[in-house]
Amino acid sequence: MLNKLTINFLISALILSCFTNSIWAKDEQTINIEQQKLENKRVKIRRQDWLDAAIYSNLGVVHQSREELGQALADFNRAIEINPNLLEAYINRGLIYARLEQWNKAFKDFDRAIAIKSEYSKSYIYRGYIYALQNKFDLAFEDLEKAIELDRQNARDYYVRSRIYSLKKDWNQALESINQAIEIEPDYVHNYIVRGHLYSDHFDDLDKAEADFNQAVAIAPDSSDVNLARGIFYTQQEQWKLALKDLNRAIKLAPKNPEAYFSRGNVFALQQKWNKAEQDYEQAARLNPNYPELQASIDSLAQQQASNNSNNDLDWQDINQSSEYNTKGLTHALKQEFSEALEDFDRALALNPDNAGAYFNRSNIYLEKFQWQLALEDLNRAIEIDSRISKRAYFNRAGIYNQRGQWDKAIADYNQAIAINSNYSPAYYHRGIINLRQKNWLKAIADLEQVIELQPDNAQAYFNCGFGYMKLRQWSDAKTKYDRGIALDPNDGKAYFNRATVLSNLGNQRQSKADLEKAQAIFLDKGDQANYQRTKKHLMQQQP
Repeated sequence: MLNKLTINFLISALILSCFTNSIWAKDEQTINIEQQKLENKRVKIRRQDWLDAAIYSNLGVVHQSREELGQALADFNRAIEINPNLLEAYINRGLIYARLEQWNKAFKDFDRAIAIKSEYSKSYIYRGYIYALQNKFDLAFEDLEKAIELDRQNARDYYVRSRIYSLKKDWNQALESINQAIEIEPDYVHNYIVRGHLYSDHFDDLDKAEADFNQAVAIAPDSSDVNLARGIFYTQQEQWKLALKDLNRAIKLAPKNPEAYFSRGNVFALQQKWNKAEQDYEQAARLNPNYPELQASIDSLAQQQASNNSNNDLDWQDINQSSEYNTKGLTHALKQEFSEALEDFDRALALNPDNAGAYFNRSNIYLEKFQWQLALEDLNRAIEIDSRISKRAYFNRAGIYNQRGQWDKAIADYNQAIAINSNYSPAYYHRGIINLRQKNWLKAIADLEQVIELQPDNAQAYFNCGFGYMKLRQWSDAKTKYDRGIALDPNDGKAYFNRATVLSNLGNQRQSKADLEKAQAIFLDKGDQANYQRTKKHLMQQQP
């Protein structure tokens, strides 16, 4: 028989059970509502994250278009951090890594892009082109064929395939591919420029080449690059009037394009209009001091001017013929036809042994062939004939002395180059490097600060100037230089390594370690095992 206490307990338990079941039912309904609210909130946050990722990705594209590669990389990194499946960010970051020649990172990004969306043909196109740049043509064409299989009507795939065949020097296949691109997309202007170059440079069909350049201009008459391309073609055919018309228009359309001024300078030089040529070369140098072919043209200009200024008692007919051969040599040199140029300069000197410009010109051919002693002999003779021949004569001779470790002679020639032109930044730069080697820190800093004033976008000047300040233990000044240099060139492992030392001395161990890790990654990607191991050792020493 149940006692009263037990009965009360059971009744209480029953009541509690009923009440609890009601609460549980109510709580379950509430939980479902709250879970839905939470999921909606998560979706909203996820959508905002995706939006933020897209914004960073778009910012990266803007910085990429402005050649601000360091900032562009930071934007794409942030976009991928927020949204690890953002296809466009991987592709654009991969393209930057390719430009910086960080091939492993580029391949990883394109591999990831393909994993995200395997049917997206552009990922294969870009990865294939990078393979081609490394001469891995089988892998390149494998990717190209996959891209074409995915989208047979995409003309750009055939355009890129043509470019890859050109890298392989298979001109017939290059022409066939660009023809296919034109058939699919007849209004894409660059198709005609590529085919025009193929016809003119490799098939010797100048009529078809001219027709293609004309078609490109007809499609895009207000494109500076298109007018420039046809202007260069006319220059190669020595049609000066037509060349100048196109190059003038190219400059009008894009007044900050150094290649346009450089190309027009070549036309003026070939017409022996030295002052106009010099003005255009100087403008190209102001716009881009590192323009790859500019210095050779400035050399050739100075050489030709010097040949006209030579003063001797030779027959004027011989002098004129010597000048003509020098001009022909200049034409061949600008086309990088060095054997033909060398023959012309030899003839020029046979007719006029006092032609300083021809000696100067021939010295550059010897430099191209790494025949240092012959180059030095010609430079000595050119300077002997005309001591004010050109700042470049002293600069080139200083380079030979520099290579031989004859520092005093090199500095003397850099001094002469600067005396001729006080704004000649390459002479300051190389004199500064010699001063660094000789541990003349203050002189080195003075020279490199001058370079920075003349060329504020010269990353190496900042790096080397920072090194000088570092040796003087002026850590804040060193950090300022390395910060600016790395902003200009985020792909220099030694710069990160040295800045790590600077940061460590400033007490910022965390950032110092981050810079060492960045340096290590760059060295590994470039296959620089010596510096990779050196950096790895420093990182191990930083471990607590």
